Amino acid sequence: MGIREFSTFINQSFRHWKAVSYQQKVIIDGNSICYTLCKNLPWALGGEYDQFASKVEEFFKTYHFCDPIVVLDGVRCDGSKDETMRERREAGMIKMSEIQKSDSIVTSSLGPGNILPTLTLITFIATLDRLKIEYYITDGESDKDIAALADEHECPVLSNDSDFNLEHGFIHFDRY
Repeated sequence: MGIREFSTFINQSFRHWKAVSYQQKVIIDGNSICYTLCKNLPWALGGEYDQFASKVEEFFKTYHFCDPIVVLDGVRCDGSKDETMRERREAGMIKMSEIQKSDSIVTSSLGPGNILPTLTLITFIATLDRLKIEYYITDGESDKDIAALADEHECPVLSNDSDFNLEHGFIHFDRY
């Protein structure tokens, strides 16, 4: 659950934020970036992984002046989000069914029924490895680990997720 109207607040108060300084660490929500960078890629045939990898590389070249640390969600074993995950899987299956019935080129979209092509996260991690970007895969949901790393390094978080209340700053992906 995010903070209601957080994105609106961020967009309205953007002029009050400080710039990220040269070689400052920035913690990046890896799952959020995957969905954001997949947006508008045609993947009706299962995924445009080369285009996705290019978008990931372009993204990190844009932030070449900072020192990113990417954090990804790991496997959830505690059952804490079982109902939410079931609802998302069902919405994804409905969306895939609609995609299979249509003849149009499909692009991923943010919103209910988010689905990523099967090898998106693997492509993302392989691109991070190639670019020598530091990353971590957490046990379960990464939000707490992202916030802890931001506190430890006294740096901002880059995400589309509104779950964060951070002392050291928040950069919304809409600004990318």
